[in-house]
Amino acid sequence: MYRTIIVPLDAIGGSDEALPVAATLARQSGAAVELLTVATSDVDVLKAESALVDLLDRWRLDLVDVEARTRVVRSDDVVGAVLDAAEAPGSLVCMETRARGALGELVLGSVSERVVRESHHPILLVGPRCGPAPDRFASLVVALDGSSLAEAILPTVAGWTTELGVTPWLFQVLPGPMPEQLGGTDVAESAYVHRIANTLPHPARSAVEWDVSHDRDVAAAIARFAGDRPAAAIALTTHGRTGLSRLALGSVALEVARQATVPVLVLRPEWTDRAGG
Repeated sequence: MYRTIIVPLDAIGGSDEALPVAATLARQSGAAVELLTVATSDVDVLKAESALVDLLDRWRLDLVDVEARTRVVRSDDVVGAVLDAAEAPGSLVCMETRARGALGELVLGSVSERVVRESHHPILLVGPRCGPAPDRFASLVVALDGSSLAEAILPTVAGWTTELGVTPWLFQVLPGPMPEQLGGTDVAESAYVHRIANTLPHPARSAVEWDVSHDRDVAAAIARFAGDRPAAAIALTTHGRTGLSRLALGSVALEVARQATVPVLVLRPEWTDRAGG
């Protein structure tokens, strides 16, 4: 599945809170962890190389049983360097959304948003409210809204299920009151997620769970639901037109990444370009 988990960071004085998440996923998938820093001058390259070695020493206990290496790229184009790294077969970029430093401001709306907007590979975001990394991921909450765009994440979900052994939770948030409050049942509403569950490959299909919720605050509902699942991550897709601000789930994904206490896996399908998104 994954051969390398790439963690873009500022080696000199920056934050490295994405590293524990990357280490967990690396142990679970058998991948290596690569710390990536972009330096804009030869002097900065030398400083970054030394700082990354020190950083690895500080995280040695967290990187037990993980092959860890460092890479410094000499470039004036931070986003381009991260996108190039994401292109390597079997790679997954795992990046924090609030770090600052030599990589620029890795906050939603700048570097990390541009990486999500311009990449057609999954990006694992570690947001500002993300809690401690679990020993291993056990659940993947898949936010669906009835659109084919949202469903484009399903092959990635199947991979996490079969290769990493996580339980997929297909989750849809609908506005308005629950059917029971209107004197009806939720059978019709659950039919969609039940149908999607049956489209997954057999190993994933046998493990899948699903739920439908009603809430005016869709982002909060997704973040809350994932926070209640054991050792979870969230999976979403994006149009990419304005980064995370327009996803298959409308405008809620930006808030999901901000509010979630778990990492958020974001994918922009390639066909959104051809569709004008």
